[in-house]
Amino acid sequence: MRGIRLAGAALAVAGLVAAACGGTTPTPASSASGSSAPATQTKTFTIGFTQSQTGNQNVTSKRQTEGIQLWVEDVTKAGGIKLKDGTVLMPQVKFYDDESKTDRVQALYTRLINDDKVDFLLSPYSSGLVKAAAVITEQNGRLMVTAGGADDVTMEQGFKGVYQVYAPGSKYLIGAIDLMLKLDPTIKKVAIVNEKDSFSASVVAAANPYAKSKGLDVVVAEGYDTGTTDFNPFINKIQAAGPDAIIGGGHFEDGTTFAKQLFDKRVNARFVALLVAPAEPTFKDIGDAAQFIVGPSQWEPAAKYSAETAKAANVPYRRSRTPAAPTRRSCRRRSTRSTSCCSTAA
Repeated sequence: MRGIRLAGAALAVAGLVAAACGGTTPTPASSASGSSAPATQTKTFTIGFTQSQTGNQNVTSKRQTEGIQLWVEDVTKAGGIKLKDGTVLMPQVKFYDDESKTDRVQALYTRLINDDKVDFLLSPYSSGLVKAAAVITEQNGRLMVTAGGADDVTMEQGFKGVYQVYAPGSKYLIGAIDLMLKLDPTIKKVAIVNEKDSFSASVVAAANPYAKSKGLDVVVAEGYDTGTTDFNPFINKIQAAGPDAIIGGGHFEDGTTFAKQLFDKRVNARFVALLVAPAEPTFKDIGDAAQFIVGPSQWEPAAKYSAETAKAANVPYRRSRTPAAPTRRSCRRRSTRSTSCCSTAA
């Protein structure tokens, strides 16, 4: 899958960057065969975005930035993005700390556009910050790829220049419910507890009726404020209702705390699926509380695709080697019978 996904992503980004820099369609470097190759001209283009170096989105926002920087390193090592006219585009990034605040996001995207005059824009991390940035990019007639937001509402605002990479939030826990029922069809009661932000709300707004459509009894449906650290009131309700499964969560900090407190209070649920937190490598730092937690994922290295799949998706295909044991466990087992799905935008 890596061959399909990374090649497709690289072509998409390269095409957008070339357009932003006034170039032509990017192609691999051509070999000289009798005709003179076009003269090489190197240009630098700048990708601008904000990162939550501080604030409640700092952990997962850092991961997004690391991914962008990894792409820049890979492209640079490969000699840049080569265009048909001989131009070579070399990427660099420009980003600021948005402190996980919407007003700062808007000020900084205005700065990136008008003062820094970056060539290409990526979104901040989290749906709330993405929407704040989108207002500014739309006002300035600029394109922005949302690399870290999945809230359905963002894409329902009528933005003309916002493009989303991730699956919509409404799909995030649908697969978890399907997996749960496949692994244990005897599960009948489910508790839904989620952060009261736009992303998490869009997730459970779809998961709740979907669970009911599968014959499940939603015995708890509660939301908690962003920044909540004491989940005991919600856990007490969960224990009183006696659900077979728990789904929900929100982001890294609250999801990690919720998982730990569920473990500390010995909540006896057969299946637990939480948003965002399980995909973060440091989730394991909470010890045994991190075990057996399922979380949604966009890409899995172990997934297998065929040449026919690649052709249907109109992307290059190369046979991947069997991946080594993953260093990032985005999903864990909840029972001896269950293997789980599962990185995530929010």
